[in-house]
Amino acid sequence: MPDYGISVVKRKEDDVYNFSTVLFPISKPRITLVFADRTFKDYRNSPHMGTDMAPHAGSCGTPIISSVQGRVTAANLYGSSRAGGNELVIEASLPFDVWAKNVSQQVKTIPKNQVFQLRYLHLQAINCKVGQVLTPGQQIAVLGNTGHKSTGCHLHLELIYQGEKLDVLDLFVAAIPGLAQQIVYLPGSGHEALA
Repeated sequence: MPDYGISVVKRKEDDVYNFSTVLFPISKPRITLVFADRTFKDYRNSPHMGTDMAPHAGSCGTPIISSVQGRVTAANLYGSSRAGGNELVIEASLPFDVWAKNVSQQVKTIPKNQVFQLRYLHLQAINCKVGQVLTPGQQIAVLGNTGHKSTGCHLHLELIYQGEKLDVLDLFVAAIPGLAQQIVYLPGSGHEALA
């Protein structure tokens, strides 16, 4: 089985242990463009509002799994008619607080059990439907290159809370113990990778 960073997270709050599994959506990802990168300018001349990732080995056609338990709220086959191409949105919550930065680098709190969305873009295919309840690790889509702003096979992943986009890597770091020490910046490449 591919390594998706599977980790059972245990948090103790009010003498009750909460268990939740949070997974990376692709196996052994390399981060190719980070959230709020100001060297990236889209057609609106704004910073990058998600995190781009691709597998170390493989390309278009690589399975994408659900990162969390949640419900599909959108599954749209836009192809090249929109910048983000085919998109999938999953609504979820976690049994612990998550602190994540917004585009201005202000730290925002997603309180435990509060609903947030994960938005997956540039998908080649979508393997689930609106209303479907997903479990972590369930295949939901296939890595692609759809959308007129895509420059190659990759996944653009967004974390959205109360309409505001936040750094999805902060969610993974909060949920997967030791992950922060595994993210390595590759100087001069503009890429980050998991060690």
